[in-house]
Amino acid sequence: GSGVGSLEGGPQQPAQSPSTLTADKAQIDGEAKVYQAIGSVHYVQGDTVVTADKGTLNEQTHQLQLEGSVHIVEGTRSMKAQRVVYNTTSGTAHAQGDVTRQFPG
Repeated sequence: GSGVGSLEGGPQQPAQSPSTLTADKAQIDGEAKVYQAIGSVHYVQGDTVVTADKGTLNEQTHQLQLEGSVHIVEGTRSMKAQRVVYNTTSGTAHAQGDVTRQFPG
């Protein structure tokens, strides 16, 4: 089913936590600090690992917009969806489309 999910309440990542964004192709607008990643998108920050088909990272708004087979793993919690907007500062994720969330028992 579709819905909106949020991954919140866990350990917060410090704003200065280093991050890595990789993909098959990337388009970078250094002036606007916007990075478009296409194909096998892989984002890592602290204990959070995000994968998707494509994504756009805006460093000014701290928003990582992800589309297509999005999978977020944050420690022992995970989320899958078709579309996710992930905040790289707060660690919150707003998901739409076939959302599945898993939390430890």
